Amino acid sequence: MIPDRKNPVNILIAEDSPTQAELLKHTLERHGYRATIAVNGRQAIDSARAHKPTLLISDVLMPEMDGYELCRQIKADPDLKNVPVILLTTLADPQDVIHGLECRADNFIIKPYDERHLLARIQFMLINSEIRETNHTAIGVEVFFNGQKHFITADRLNILNLLLSTYETAVMRNQELVRARDDLHAANRAKSDFLANMSHEIRTPMTAILGYADMLLDTETSATDRIEHVRVIRHHGEHLLTILNDILDFSKIEAGKLSVENIDVDPRQIVGDVLSLMRVRALEKKLKLFVTYATAIPRTIKSDPTRLRQILINLVGNSIKFTESGTVQLVLGLTNDTAEQSRLEISVVDTGIGMTPEQSKNIFIPFQQADTSTTRRFGGTGLGLTICRRLAAMLGGDITLQTQAGKGSCFSVTISTGDLNGVPLLQGEYEAIKPQEAVADAPSSVQLCGRVLLAEDGIHNQRAISFYLKKAGIEVAVAINGRIACDMAMEALALVKPFDVILMDMQMPEMDGYEAATSLRQQGYAGPIIALTAHAMSHDRERCMKAGCTDYLSKPIDRKQLIATLGVYLTQAPLATGGNMLRSTATDDEEFTRDFLPGFIADLPTKASQMAALLDQNNLEELAQVAHQLKGAAGVYGFMPVTEAARHVEAAVMHAEPLDDVTMQLNSLIGLIRRVEGYDASKENPVKNTGSV
Repeated sequence: MIPDRKNPVNILIAEDSPTQAELLKHTLERHGYRATIAVNGRQAIDSARAHKPTLLISDVLMPEMDGYELCRQIKADPDLKNVPVILLTTLADPQDVIHGLECRADNFIIKPYDERHLLARIQFMLINSEIRETNHTAIGVEVFFNGQKHFITADRLNILNLLLSTYETAVMRNQELVRARDDLHAANRAKSDFLANMSHEIRTPMTAILGYADMLLDTETSATDRIEHVRVIRHHGEHLLTILNDILDFSKIEAGKLSVENIDVDPRQIVGDVLSLMRVRALEKKLKLFVTYATAIPRTIKSDPTRLRQILINLVGNSIKFTESGTVQLVLGLTNDTAEQSRLEISVVDTGIGMTPEQSKNIFIPFQQADTSTTRRFGGTGLGLTICRRLAAMLGGDITLQTQAGKGSCFSVTISTGDLNGVPLLQGEYEAIKPQEAVADAPSSVQLCGRVLLAEDGIHNQRAISFYLKKAGIEVAVAINGRIACDMAMEALALVKPFDVILMDMQMPEMDGYEAATSLRQQGYAGPIIALTAHAMSHDRERCMKAGCTDYLSKPIDRKQLIATLGVYLTQAPLATGGNMLRSTATDDEEFTRDFLPGFIADLPTKASQMAALLDQNNLEELAQVAHQLKGAAGVYGFMPVTEAARHVEAAVMHAEPLDDVTMQLNSLIGLIRRVEGYDASKENPVKNTGSV
């Protein structure tokens, strides 16, 4: 409460920060005080002399005249000397206490201040101001502080109040330090637990990999056992990769570098893919894995299929992991407040071990599981659910948990569907949930034609990647460092037998991939250079592109992705360098080939011209739409390399990549389209050129 006084309480605020001054003024007026603002010490002196305030609150650091000098002048003025002065300070330097005593300030308030603490201090000072007016006794005190002697002249109440406020501030700071110490200890414990957990998670599969590798070296091992050993090694290798991917995804999310798409997605297809992938794990534990539909489901929604699939694989995988017997069920439903604000809800319900309320509180905290015994028994990084929840938020939703120890758990993920106006809803059970069949799904069946220079210093990586390439029909030459790669590439160019693609490892002795790519570009080399690197963060990709690389693949190299990426570049190689025409793989149906395929091919020159024109007009949004349409149509008509190249164009626009990168991807797409058998380049419309083919 405000103490009873004959006159209104007028408080003068000396503060050069407009925001801080207005905030303090608003706080004081909200509690019945009158407040006036001065933007510096000199203005505060003039205001105080014109209209004597009841109390002065001053910031210490101000232009023209700081808070200490303002206080000295107030205390030296016969008409103002009894006005209480409260200094706002961070007390970052112990010398601030001496400065406060020397200028005869009445009190300190630490910044940032608590509102209740501030108001209590003001009331205390107002009460004591009446005592000061009747009991003013000045004393002189010699103070030794920090190795120096200071002579302080002030009244007893001043010194007492200032020292008490300093002590109170020190206590507050000590409490903050204790809290910070406790937080630091908790963080250190979490870090130690995480490192111990990761050590266990990495060492366990590594032990299996090394052990089975030794068994493979045993000459008495049968062919059947060798195959089984290889499968075990691959399984544990994939587990290690999952751990690394979790850590990388979490790092990207924390740095705000993880982006999501917003494209047409068939949720039933995603669920079908997940069931197909996870069914083997469920069968191994004799669990029943199935899906039911609580409501009608839209045929398509606007979302990111990759991230939605990642969330569901993690949730279903966890349910299978923590369920010893019974069922794991996916329940799909639609919550539609309006057609424009619908949410798709997918619940993963299991009959597993469940959790106690205490355990469930930690489940979404990074690097933590329900408890340490869970980690020891079931493994895991403690990042999966954290990543899933943040991905769900990026998709316009959330993940919630209902669980009971010994009874099971239900994780419910909701995501935004986008506008569903005009989208058909499918009633009841839908049986056609089978994984998508991609033409390029089996890399061993893909045959490419071309010459590739592999710059890689690791002998085992050389052998593995060369094996993949030769299996796909590609001629391979190997360079063991960047300098040799540059020499080989320029020599082949001089002989008019350039390599169609250079696969460039970025970490090599003598000359690394960054230097090699830059050197080649400086020498005028224009062929595709695809970076191979174990660094998988977004800024690593940018660094590769700045060095002159055309594309980017992260290690460990995925065989399917490698062949698919090379397919884009090799099929667009000039005929003189060993390239070949791109023919449709959808030729099994004679009627389809005769009646529909020619029309698609005849329309390609128009598409190529349209995309070049859109890039010239900088109409990237429509360019992405045309690329998206071509991406779907080309796959239907049996031109998967065109689909892949169109996907790169769409992604470059959607991820707001530099215009040079978009141009490069469009050049690749148009060059590939021109290699389609039956393509008539004479039907292209001339376009003002801005860099596109």
